[in-house]
Amino acid sequence: MNCQTGIVLPPFLSLQSFLMFTDSFYTHGNNDAMTGKKFFACLLVLLGLVTITVPAAAKDTYTVTPNRLQIALLHNDGGEPGQFILKLAALNAMNGCPKIGPISYTSEFKDIFLDIKIGDYQVDMADLPAAPHYGCNQEQSQPTASIVLSRDMLKENNTKTIRFDSGYSIEYYDVLLTDDAITLRRADKEYLLPSRIEEARVPAKKEPLSLWFYPENTVILYAPKAGKDQDISAQVEKLALSRGLVPLSSVMPDFTSPLIQSNYAYYVDKSGRFSKNKDGGLLGKIEMPVEIYGLEQNYIKMKDLEIFARRPGLYE
Repeated sequence: MNCQTGIVLPPFLSLQSFLMFTDSFYTHGNNDAMTGKKFFACLLVLLGLVTITVPAAAKDTYTVTPNRLQIALLHNDGGEPGQFILKLAALNAMNGCPKIGPISYTSEFKDIFLDIKIGDYQVDMADLPAAPHYGCNQEQSQPTASIVLSRDMLKENNTKTIRFDSGYSIEYYDVLLTDDAITLRRADKEYLLPSRIEEARVPAKKEPLSLWFYPENTVILYAPKAGKDQDISAQVEKLALSRGLVPLSSVMPDFTSPLIQSNYAYYVDKSGRFSKNKDGGLLGKIEMPVEIYGLEQNYIKMKDLEIFARRPGLYE
């Protein structure tokens, strides 16, 4: 039997399962990656689990349809005002030598809908090294797609709902849009079929699928060494105003923090002095009273507390 051939999997054996077993075989001590894959393919043929159809050269790249996806909203760093990214991510991530391509998709505005049809992604297993644990990047890789949208685009098309067509089902998300923010909320909460689309969980965020359209040079002020219940808002505001910053609420009156924690303050750095550094930096110091416990009696001592400024993260 010539095992240098490609394979077609039967309905009861998924491609993911085949790749998992194949990778498991050739990454555990096999000195020849292709020999390992061919041997395992032959074993499946002998067991009657697969059918030989085409030459192996045509099967170096596998096409995979994602079963489940996560969606998230991100700022488009460096993009135009009002732009954002709707990110799709397949849940079946992997690491090792195979190269994973992006998820294909098509998008179309139709009446009050934005229709997004989710396609496949490709796994390239060509030219795999004989010793993958030495020759490969072992970081986890996840198939994704980044759809660039904008506030003006949705307004011009009067978009009220996004329809995600995963190939298994169509799922609906309502679009709540203002001049300052966007929120997506699942419209079919009583959906009868198993959901293929879910919200990406963003730590410390109140509502995962929400995003503010921050004005240029927005910064977040915070004090890493402040006590959990320590109220420093008045001192932080005094410091911020002395540095030429203005509260974000003066520019966006309806703004509320998207984060669960309340110890962050949002300002606009009109001069760009503190917002130009992507990783942030020290804004200044404030003095705070600290109780010192002595042998005879306690006393109050003023202590410096550092206040830092950083730009909002992609998900914030």
